[in-house]
Amino acid sequence: MFAFNFSGDSAAPTNMLEVTTDVAPPPPAIELFVEGNKRKGKHEPRLTWNPSASSMDVYLDGASTPLKRNADSGWTHVTGNKGGATYTYEVCETGSTTACSGTVTVNY
Repeated sequence: MFAFNFSGDSAAPTNMLEVTTDVAPPPPAIELFVEGNKRKGKHEPRLTWNPSASSMDVYLDGASTPLKRNADSGWTHVTGNKGGATYTYEVCETGSTTACSGTVTVNY
């Protein structure tokens, strides 16, 4: 390989360089969806996931303790809050902290 600049190619070959890039991780096996519903002005995000047949532990805002254990797909988080707020959710297979969805944020 030769170096190049506006004066032209170099007379001698340049040192070779080998580059290895990381492979992108596969997408999570669990897909999480959150609908930002309201009832009488109160926030009630509804969480669904695929595969929907599995019960999951639901985590809120990066907490290490689940907000809800063994939740079924279609679970609604009745917050009781009104006004503006942001909630970030993640679901993991019950009892696991590695078999998880990506995080999903809902804004009110």
